[in-house]
Formats: sequence, structure tokens, C-alpha cells
Amino acid sequence: DVPDCQELVDKEVASIATEAVREKVTQLVSADGPEGDADAGAAVPHFWLTALGNHTATHDMIKEVDQDALEALTDITTDMVPLDNDGNASFSCVFHFGDNAFFTNKTIAVKVCTHFEDGDFNVESIQADPIQWNEGKNLTKKIVKKKQRKKGGGETRTLSKEEDADSFFRCFQTLSLEGVTGEEAEARIEELENLADVFHVVYEKIVPHAVLFFTGEADDGEEENEEEEEDESSSEDEAPRGRGGRGGRGGA
Repeated sequence: DVPDCQELVDKEVASIATEAVREKVTQLVSADGPEGDADAGAAVPHFWLTALGNHTATHDMIKEVDQDALEALTDITTDMVPLDNDGNASFSCVFHFGDNAFFTNKTIAVKVCTHFEDGDFNVESIQADPIQWNEGKNLTKKIVKKKQRKKGGGETRTLSKEEDADSFFRCFQTLSLEGVTGEEAEARIEELENLADVFHVVYEKIVPHAVLFFTGEADDGEEENEEEEEDESSSEDEAPRGRGGRGGRGGA
């Protein structure tokens, strides 16, 4: 078969464009000094929104209502406290925001605290800064209106009730195992592990390779990670991963 010349041209043009975008974004992200990094996220439209949206772990978490708020995300910084003699370790992600209509926070920090026991890291708690929502702008809540007929017949009335709403910003919550037991503890452990997984992806995958996730060139590596789970070992250079302990799910 004779190849479609226009298709080949389109692919070449797309490749050149992607290379140009990558070089430009790399220059911005590589700006000297701590302010340079923050300015890069602001200088490239939708940089962090796009990078987060291009990883499977965070893509489905971002809802349409989140996009305007995440467009104000200018930087994500990370840190880690290595394993100490008591078996404790933690890592953190700090989300930096510019002015926006939704909340007044300039930063939202999340810290994942783990404890190493029986050959695995267990998530003990997740600590997140509370979001200072502007009035009527809480993306994690929605108002549901229901009609109710009065007892004995007659006119109906409309009742308004606040309910939880799906939103990326629901991941910014503080959770721990303190005070929970039994089935509630099992559910909380799973909740902690799932949330820790998200921030571990941000810490280990998205932030170090942000430019490639922005351009769409980065590989999630999900399939490779599944194959490598059995051979995975901990090191001081990696963030602790709270997986598999207390009868929870194993592997990353």
C-alpha cells in the first residue's frame, strides 16, 4: 500500500510542534531560582491542569467544575522526610495557586505520613490544609433541590439540601485511623491508601516529569508498574508508599 503523504506530513508537523512546545516549556520550567519555577506554571497556560489531566491516576478526578480553579494552579512542590529509627516516614505535595474566584489559599499542602512495619509502609494519616472557600464557591458541595408535597395534600414545596459533589478538590482532606475500629477502620485504611496513591503519583511521576506530561509524551507506566510490583523494594531516595499493610491491597 502507498502511504498517505498528507498523513505523513501531518505527523511530521505534529512532531515538530511538540518538540517546539517541549523546548519552550522546558526553558520556562528551568528558570533559575524558586520564583522561576512558580512563574513557569503561570506563564504557560493551563500547564499544571494539563499535566495532571494527562496521567490516568488524576485524569478522572478532574471534573468540569474544577477546570477554572485548576487553571490558577501555578506550581506543585514536593518534599520527603526519610525513614527514621522509629519506622516513620512522610512525603508532601504543596499546590501553589494564583488569585482565583473559588478560594483564598495561596497554597494547599498535603502530607502523607507512613509507618514501616512487617516489611511494608502503612499509611497512618494524611494531613491537608483546609480550603478557605469563597461564599458559594465550594466545588466539593452541591445544592440539590427536591419537591415535597405537604402531608394531607395541598401545595408542594421545594427543599434545598447540600450534598457532596465529585471534585478533584475532595482529595484535599485530613484523614487518620485515630478513633476508628472494626469495619470502619478497614474502610478508612482503604480510603487512606487510595488517596496516598494519588499524591504518590503526583510526587513521583507528575512533578519530576511535568513537561512531558504537559506535552502528552509521558508514559504513565501503569502496566510496567504492575509487572514490577513483586520486585519492588524500598529505598531512601523514594517516597514511602503505603501499600499492602494491615491486609490492604498490595503493590502500586
